[in-house]
Amino acid sequence: MTDSTTAAITHSDPTTLSQFLYTHEKLRNLARGALPSQIVDEMVHTVCGISEKVLEAPAADWRELSKKALLMIEELPVDDPDWVDRICESVSGDIVRLSAVKAAE
Repeated sequence: MTDSTTAAITHSDPTTLSQFLYTHEKLRNLARGALPSQIVDEMVHTVCGISEKVLEAPAADWRELSKKALLMIEELPVDDPDWVDRICESVSGDIVRLSAVKAAE
């Protein structure tokens, strides 16, 4: 492994919401393919973990907030009644923050 590869792997900038959304979409699409069930199960588990990260990550702008909200509703688990409340809290927090930024402009 070269120094530049190591630097890229150990780089500690936080993952952005856009990166989580992109990765989620790609994994979800891959999991729909003709793959062994064990691999699909692992991908679905990873996608669920990314959904949690998307929920926690702040939206950078209104467009990203829209994508976040749509993804969260699309991924609504049937076995977690608190998911809707968590979506509302996350989106509401983003709305307050983005509104404050817009007001300050």
